[in-house]
Amino acid sequence: SLDSLGVRDFFRARACREGFPKHAGRIFEMLAVERMMHVTSKRESWTARESFPRSCDFSFAEVYKALECFARERRALDACTHRNWKRIGSDADTSRIFLVCGSYAFPIDGGQERASIAVALDDDHMPLGYHDMRGRLDAITFRKAVDALKKRLGAHRAVAIADLASTGDGFAFYQRDFRQVPELAAWADDERDYEPLGGGVYMKCRESDRVLPDGSNLPVKEVVLRGGGYATSYNHAMLVSSELDMDGNEIMQLYRELWRQAEP
Repeated sequence: SLDSLGVRDFFRARACREGFPKHAGRIFEMLAVERMMHVTSKRESWTARESFPRSCDFSFAEVYKALECFARERRALDACTHRNWKRIGSDADTSRIFLVCGSYAFPIDGGQERASIAVALDDDHMPLGYHDMRGRLDAITFRKAVDALKKRLGAHRAVAIADLASTGDGFAFYQRDFRQVPELAAWADDERDYEPLGGGVYMKCRESDRVLPDGSNLPVKEVVLRGGGYATSYNHAMLVSSELDMDGNEIMQLYRELWRQAEP
């Protein structure tokens, strides 16, 4: 729960400080729970506040005033919840972390502002931390995010789940143009070795080598999905990962985390 992660104590300890609205902690609880359960807007969350198990005696104007407080204290709150997550018994191995990465556009003053975020997950897909960035997710900005999260979490290796082919660590990406490579298209069209996953979806995978621009070979695992909601207009979708120790199902589940991040 949020209480176990120290959220309630975090806001109580700061309740008398300048810039901390009276109901900041309760507002954060309400918005966080609603976002996790229903992915609603802030106004919709406030409108439905009577369904929250704790008293929410605050106005919508107070909700927006509290957002400035959350933005200012986000790093401290993130560090607090991470400390408590470790204290209450998390035995997750953080030597390798998975980074879900994406860029999003937000309407501001009649225009748009882009922001990017990298969320670190453990092997069980539990969030460990995040790093947010202004603007588009270019290679330099993303490298800084990777380094910051690895240092903060004590990780030795990071695996990016994105359309970025390489980060200097590891990767899992969706190959949009595989039909332009005859050998990949032929392998995807070959009916042999597909295994049913249910819901009309079939999958097969293999280990292969990709030739890098410098002429060296990079061992990868290729996963192709056929049918169901994963398929494209070509009836196939292909994922490629540097993580040879993971099976096709694990790679597919990791890539689904992009959708989980994008929805809210």
